[in-house]
Amino acid sequence: MEITSQKVKELREKTGAGMMDCKNALVETGGDEEKAIEILRRKGLSRIEKRAGREAKEGLVQAYISTSGKRGVLVEVDCETDFVAKTDDFRRLVTLIAQKTTDANPAPNSNDEILSLKAEGQTIQQIFTDTASRLGENLIFRRFCRLEIPASAHGLIDWYIHTGSKLGVILMLETGNSATTTQADFRSLMREILLHIAHSNPMAIGRGEIPAELIAKEKAIYQGQIEAEGKKKPAEVVEKIITGKLEKFYAEVALLEQASVKTPEKSIGSLIADTAQKIGDTIILKSFCRFKIGE
Repeated sequence: MEITSQKVKELREKTGAGMMDCKNALVETGGDEEKAIEILRRKGLSRIEKRAGREAKEGLVQAYISTSGKRGVLVEVDCETDFVAKTDDFRRLVTLIAQKTTDANPAPNSNDEILSLKAEGQTIQQIFTDTASRLGENLIFRRFCRLEIPASAHGLIDWYIHTGSKLGVILMLETGNSATTTQADFRSLMREILLHIAHSNPMAIGRGEIPAELIAKEKAIYQGQIEAEGKKKPAEVVEKIITGKLEKFYAEVALLEQASVKTPEKSIGSLIADTAQKIGDTIILKSFCRFKIGE
């Protein structure tokens, strides 16, 4: 029987075990989920299994930045109740995952690679399982985002965690020289962008990063709106209207084109350009991640 990634994922969500453990158990049992759960229970995951099917809709978003400011991570770990999310045990687990992910260099979306890392004489997966057992809830390492400035470049990575730790942002700005990152104007700019991302939830840094299929979908919607008006318009007029609507769309979803929440008369791109000119250096917004519990 074929062991699909979906079947492995479903078993993992039910047991809390690692992806490879789940896959191996399914292979051993010929794809029989119940027997696979029994195997995982024999490996010390019985308490996790008892929580099968219980949804993890609470949790924490946490950030961790290296002392150099050149490496940073944003992680989301989910649990069932806000009560558990506030416990020291759960917070320590989330912080540990963030720290270890910052120090390592995992491939994107490789949660299992992180859970296999060693800490305190155990794997993070073992610590994760032990913590879940003590707390009596289903815990899920949902996702992570790791940013790193190349050794040959200058810049800074910074973070913002909203009150309650349910929403977080990590941001990377590159500069022409290292001294720029210590400037008050630069730090103020970075803080404004972080708060803006948290509030506005941009889709991409610039319009060039927006998927072509999404742009095509928007164009089709605009075309339908024009046709619904019931008035025949010349092709060039229709094209002009669609172009105008697309410009508004870009201003709503592309970070560099969005009007700053704090300084609405300026776009984020304009703020970066103004600050760069004031300091006398180049500033490039290279990357960002935004996590919110439940999204």
